[in-house]
Amino acid sequence: MYKFLIIIFACSAALSQTLFVSPQGSDSNPGTKEKPFATIERAKSLVRNELQEKAGFVTVYLRGGTYRLKQTLVFSAEDSAADGFSISYKAYADERPVISSGVAVTGWQKCEVEPSNLPQAAKGRLWVADFPKGIDTFKTMFDDKGRLPRAIGKEHKPALPRTDPRVSDRKTLYFPADSMRDYENLSDVEIWIVPTFQWCHNILPLESVNVKEGFAKTSVTGTYPLAQREKGYDPSRFRVCNAADVLDEPGEWFMDSKLRKIWLWPRDVNKPENVVIPSLNEIVRVEGEPGKPVSGLIFDGITFKHAKRDEITDQDAGLQHDWEYWNKPNVMVRFVNSKDCTLRNCLLTESGGGGARLDMYSQNNRIENCEISCLGGTGVAFIGDKVGRDFVNRGNHLINNNIHRIGLEFHHSAAVFLWQSGENRIASNKIHHTPYNGFSVGGVVNPHLSRQWRENNVRELTRVIDYSGLPFKEMETQNDTDITWPMLLPYLYSRDNIFENNEIYRNVEILGDGNPFYIRMSGYGNIIRRNYFHSNYGSHSAGAMRFDGQQAGCVFEENVIYQCTGCGVNFHKANRIVNNIIVDIRDNAQIKLTRPAHTGADIESDAGHFIRCVYGSGWTKVGVPNYDKAQIRNNVMVQLSEGFSEFYGDTVHWKGRTEKWTDFTFVKDTDNNLMWTPHSPKQLRDWLSTIQKSGLDKNSTVADPLFVDLEKQDFRFRAESKALKMGIKQVDVRNCGLNSEYPLWLSERIEDDRDNPLEIEALR
Repeated sequence: MYKFLIIIFACSAALSQTLFVSPQGSDSNPGTKEKPFATIERAKSLVRNELQEKAGFVTVYLRGGTYRLKQTLVFSAEDSAADGFSISYKAYADERPVISSGVAVTGWQKCEVEPSNLPQAAKGRLWVADFPKGIDTFKTMFDDKGRLPRAIGKEHKPALPRTDPRVSDRKTLYFPADSMRDYENLSDVEIWIVPTFQWCHNILPLESVNVKEGFAKTSVTGTYPLAQREKGYDPSRFRVCNAADVLDEPGEWFMDSKLRKIWLWPRDVNKPENVVIPSLNEIVRVEGEPGKPVSGLIFDGITFKHAKRDEITDQDAGLQHDWEYWNKPNVMVRFVNSKDCTLRNCLLTESGGGGARLDMYSQNNRIENCEISCLGGTGVAFIGDKVGRDFVNRGNHLINNNIHRIGLEFHHSAAVFLWQSGENRIASNKIHHTPYNGFSVGGVVNPHLSRQWRENNVRELTRVIDYSGLPFKEMETQNDTDITWPMLLPYLYSRDNIFENNEIYRNVEILGDGNPFYIRMSGYGNIIRRNYFHSNYGSHSAGAMRFDGQQAGCVFEENVIYQCTGCGVNFHKANRIVNNIIVDIRDNAQIKLTRPAHTGADIESDAGHFIRCVYGSGWTKVGVPNYDKAQIRNNVMVQLSEGFSEFYGDTVHWKGRTEKWTDFTFVKDTDNNLMWTPHSPKQLRDWLSTIQKSGLDKNSTVADPLFVDLEKQDFRFRAESKALKMGIKQVDVRNCGLNSEYPLWLSERIEDDRDNPLEIEALR
């Protein structure tokens, strides 16, 4: 009996080991609660060299305070937990440890000799300080209230269209008179630009300015020509960043790296306090090796702040439209070659780059119960290996996170980005206040596998294809059909993902031709179900849900779309759109500005349609099941606007002008849908009768769905609703978004902000 108790006691001791770290501690201490270590690195070293061998559960408690890192905290395979156990780095009790790479800016003095070209409004208001030791240049700066906006000028239009050969190098910007000048700190000045197309945003460093000839050169290539769009809606625009003459609002700053000086107009009249400059690209990197991943690490209850903003280079391996990059250190917490690791109950905020990435081999990792907010880049990215290599990024979980106000620097950044990553579950997240897409999901399409594409695109999808692992060779031109969709499909790994019970609102707030949910170039089997899309008022949104390009084989079911602009669901190829509730799709400013539309992107932002098929960028002979094979059944569509618009849309009006057009009447499997408009029921019945004569919607009907309480956004049906008699399932949006597992300390930060637009300081 006694021997048995001794064995149990010994096992319990081995399975519960604790260390303590505090900013007030010392690394010469033993790491106890009474005498904690000072650095996480010291605790990590002890765990690796001693405690890990005991094969138990290890907890490293972080006491409250700020841990300022001079080097990225790196966990390798040797820092893994033993099989069946875990190693946790956890906030102690209710304390709030913060890990930051911020370097303090001190020695602020009232500016006596003001920089030349300073606006009148800023004169007499600036404070100046020297660069901190070890900082040679920087793009972002923060104080206790968050991001301090860098000085940025007003919008200007590029002077030439993209078809002009003078801008073909994607580094040349012709500018209107008086919009640029010779800058004293030229090497620090950048151009904020939407180059040609509204779905892309670059920040490019200047190399030279020729005021006499009216053009500037950037030292890095833009995604597209730094020019106007030649026809249709032209979203191109640029601003000058980090120059004295564009510092014109409180909170703004600019710097000169040659003089090593920073000028700041404080938020108030007081001397700047607690100002920091990020010094690291990554705060924490969990990085194993191929075949030897890091496993069993848990980060719990920690706040991560203050990493650098990303900088585009000509060596980057860009993904679609350079929205993200392959295998790049541009987030605060990065997992590379990891499995069974967890980031939970954490706050990732106030940083120049993104929040978290799961890169390369990343399997069965979890990001849960976190707030990921106020970031310069992507919220969370799942990015696998190159096309042609193994399916290694899979089976991860993004659950119950509040992801908002991301893309504050690079505006095309998504809240959630997936590329070559599959079999993941993304559920119960609150996704809101993004300049562009909420979700971006993708891979490659056939034309990217061509020499022409590679030669015409500097970064975008040209460096992420490994032909040595593919059974086919590069084609000559984008229009070749040597590589069909069935041939490519086995190598598209963004497949079999489940996106469910998410709440998604206030997306596409700055850029255009975007969507709360966007998917293109992915494999089959993605399921988007029981999500709540609402309050998406982007003036140039292309709709709430969009299956773009050659995307087929997905399911969109039991979702609610309420008060969104552009369209309810946009699809190009064969996808299932079943049992959704789509209410109050609103008009779109872009179409009002550009009728008649001239390009595919303009048409895709048409107004007021609930479900719309549009042409999928050509390449009709590559084996993709076309839009006519789509299934549209058991949906409820309610139009609340006083003016009537047809519920379905297509591009049949292109017929005769181009070979690329769609005709909704070709979609034969559309039936049992319930449609309603309280203002124009006769017009709706007449329209439905017309399309029924074409063979569509034979059993669909016009009737009030009798929602429980539309004003309170309760879209369940009353017992007498015809929708129930038609077999349409109930959808309860109260189950969408954050659930009860979300931690209280982060819940206290949540605001009722659905009616508040995204605001980015200085972009006024």
